Amino acid sequence: MIGTLCHGETEDMSTNRILKGMYRSKLGAFKRFFLKRRITSKLVGTFFDSRMSKPYIKYFLNMYPDIVDHAHEFESPDGDITQFSTFNHFFYRKLSPHGRTVRPIDMHENSVVSPADCHLFVVDDLSKNPDFYVKGCTFNLNKFVDNTAMAHNYRDGTLLLCRLSPNDYHRFHFPFDCTPHRPVRIRGNLESVNPIAYTPITLHSSGNDGLYSAGVQPLTDNERHVITLTSDRCGDVLCVVVGAMMVGQIHYTYTEGHVYSKGSEMGYFGFGASTVVLIFKRGTIDV
Repeated sequence: MIGTLCHGETEDMSTNRILKGMYRSKLGAFKRFFLKRRITSKLVGTFFDSRMSKPYIKYFLNMYPDIVDHAHEFESPDGDITQFSTFNHFFYRKLSPHGRTVRPIDMHENSVVSPADCHLFVVDDLSKNPDFYVKGCTFNLNKFVDNTAMAHNYRDGTLLLCRLSPNDYHRFHFPFDCTPHRPVRIRGNLESVNPIAYTPITLHSSGNDGLYSAGVQPLTDNERHVITLTSDRCGDVLCVVVGAMMVGQIHYTYTEGHVYSKGSEMGYFGFGASTVVLIFKRGTIDV
């Protein structure tokens, strides 16, 4: 059962138009060549860590006014969401006591909660769904985890894809009681993980092309951090944190080898939207 950190999302049409141009035109491809580079992401992250980035908070709130409507759900300086010292301090703001109340954690011992505010996409059996994205850009588990033996152990498991949007709460949490191992980094690009890119075949059949028409498979092409979560009830579960275009930083707030309870904070993303993927072995979880 999926818990209650997951919620719906309204797509931002202006962002979608920009990304369509970036992935479906020659000029867009030229821009994307630079934007997906690690040095670009690092520079953007450094800027948004500086006080010079503060004016962008109001600009961002104009793009995503629903954040203002839910401002009371987050901690902020003097109760004013525009008064963070840097853009990134605003971007990965913490939940307020009220925010934690409206995101209750299902503490039943047999439940698993979503690790983040997100759009959720589920593949119940990876062995039966190898081509769950459009235009022939298939999902390759071996390439995704960069470990043949590990991929074999999860080849018929269940995958939960949790994609965060720019206007979401950008901290992520442990989905069940567990002991986390250290992240294993897999180098890669930093393509967009916008919903346009995550267009399932079922939507494609109704006329939605998706960004994969550009030959992009961000799940297996982007930088990834593979973290094994060891638990009594779920066994070893793979948690894969996926980088994305303009995501300057991924921070972890846990200590390797310590035991954490369900809902405890695991880490947070700097500017950009990104994805957390959970992969369970066969027969471990009902969805």
